Amino acid sequence: MRTISHFVKRSGICFRCAACVLLTLVFALQGAFSASASVIAEFGRTTLSQTVEASSGRKYKIKLSFSEDAGIPADAALSAALLTENDEYYDAYVEQAETALDCAGDEESEVILFDISLVSSQDAFVVYQPAEGANVQVSVTLADAVKNEIGVVHFGEEPEVIDSSVSGKQVSFDATGFSVYALVDFRYLIPEDEFIYDATAFDRQPLYISSTVKGSEYYMSSGIVPCPAAGTNVTVIKRTAANSSEGAVPYYFEKVPGGAANEYYIYYYESSTTKKYVKLTGSSKSEYTDSPVTVFTVTPYETASHRYYITFQTGNTTYYLNLRKDQNGTGFGGSDWGPANGKTSDGSIMTPHI
Repeated sequence: MRTISHFVKRSGICFRCAACVLLTLVFALQGAFSASASVIAEFGRTTLSQTVEASSGRKYKIKLSFSEDAGIPADAALSAALLTENDEYYDAYVEQAETALDCAGDEESEVILFDISLVSSQDAFVVYQPAEGANVQVSVTLADAVKNEIGVVHFGEEPEVIDSSVSGKQVSFDATGFSVYALVDFRYLIPEDEFIYDATAFDRQPLYISSTVKGSEYYMSSGIVPCPAAGTNVTVIKRTAANSSEGAVPYYFEKVPGGAANEYYIYYYESSTTKKYVKLTGSSKSEYTDSPVTVFTVTPYETASHRYYITFQTGNTTYYLNLRKDQNGTGFGGSDWGPANGKTSDGSIMTPHI
């Protein structure tokens, strides 16, 4: 992998990516901006924050929090500057960030570029970095809720993907030193013949889910409808017409924090920024919620043919995502028809599609 190695000139002072004490968060945003900054010191920690507003009117808040162990002087100030496509190394940062995250060529990826420095409030040419072994907590509050996945890349000697977490509009991660970082909102784009069909890899990109019964294939759509053939008051998620993907909706598999490698929450996007999580209760109720509730476990049925069981628990019983009442039903919901309960149903065998 090609590594960026360059000097960025600022008022005659050189800052080297891996060696300087400059913090740069790399996004992709154009336009003029205005900014306001604040400093809060409490409970032995110092918080520096700054809000940057783009010409579009979107505001982004960057916040750093650190303890006295970080060794950062009390006069430290946070100063942000906007980077655009006109900056010399913009394309190189974006390219390497997308390459590190395996999302090169993703037309839906979004990268927003800021140049953020931690400097002395008395002398802007004096820059700081934390003591060795100290962590600085970094959070970036975006203008919009995260639509896809957020990847964070640290540019040291080589680009390195680092752990991060997302809560609504806020992306958080730990920085052990100030250098170049990239935050990328993206979808994984993997060709069908390269996708790793593994029960632990369903979170790699949105998937279309189908089930085939008696020679007819049906895809999951969106929307909750009654399924009288399965019983009174039973609801299911709508399906497509037989052997048609028209109306099929991509579903996203989100890893369960602290869960097993093959445990996920499942959701789709009702709008460009609104997630709707699938909640199933036994074999009776299917619904969508704004936050995750049902934990789904993905296990292979036939790995070679890329078919899987998607199960969940209600009480002590294992239920299966199932094409309810086979092709006579109206959609996908919970069912106890599966091997865990000594039953077999083709409707409980799911096939993911890219």
